[in-house]
Amino acid sequence: MLRSNIEVLEREGIEVKEVRSIGGGARSRLWNQIKADVLQRPILTVHMEENAALGVAILAGLATGVFNSLEYAVKSMVSIKEKFIPLMVNKNLYEKQYKIYVELYKRLKELF
Repeated sequence: MLRSNIEVLEREGIEVKEVRSIGGGARSRLWNQIKADVLQRPILTVHMEENAALGVAILAGLATGVFNSLEYAVKSMVSIKEKFIPLMVNKNLYEKQYKIYVELYKRLKELF
């Protein structure tokens, strides 16, 4: 599902260079590597556990003029914990599975 969402963004001209992974699933090194391999993009995890609160703090800093841009706010307040690089050895495996997923989705979406 995440890959299909990224494909929609890219069709609209929005380049997705990397993906940030937060929450409970981000604690799993295996899951992060699988996501990197499926998406063929780096997956970055962050040190902060309370990401909703961090997002509010970033927006508050923007609203009050502490930060002059969202990019600067994120660079100032978010620190990367780990980066998972796609493994080319897994690309073909996940590509085949993704094509099956897309076909199944097309056939089943009217049922839901």
